[in-house]
Amino acid sequence: MACAVQYNLIASKEITLKQTETTLSDITAEIADKRAFLTVKQEDLVELDNEVDALGAQLGKTRDELKKTRKSLGGVIGGFSAFAGIPLVIIAAILIVRKRRDMKERAANQPVVDF
Repeated sequence: MACAVQYNLIASKEITLKQTETTLSDITAEIADKRAFLTVKQEDLVELDNEVDALGAQLGKTRDELKKTRKSLGGVIGGFSAFAGIPLVIIAAILIVRKRRDMKERAANQPVVDF
């Protein structure tokens, strides 16, 4: 009887061992899958980092170009203002001189009225 009990005990332990081995192989396969997934994601991360660096460099160049364009545009606007403003000032001065001359002529041509 002791043999039968030990035989049953050994049989149940063998079943438990086989289940544990199956679980271990499943876990080992899952770990391998996770490692492969991790490797792929790390490669993707490296590619994305390279792309971010390239876009960052491109953005830096674009910012520099915008600064240069802004300075250039400011110079053009300033030059245009100067060249457009000078003739306007001259025209305004001519109109003022003419208006004063006309006012003097009108005053000279009006009869003096004594009360």
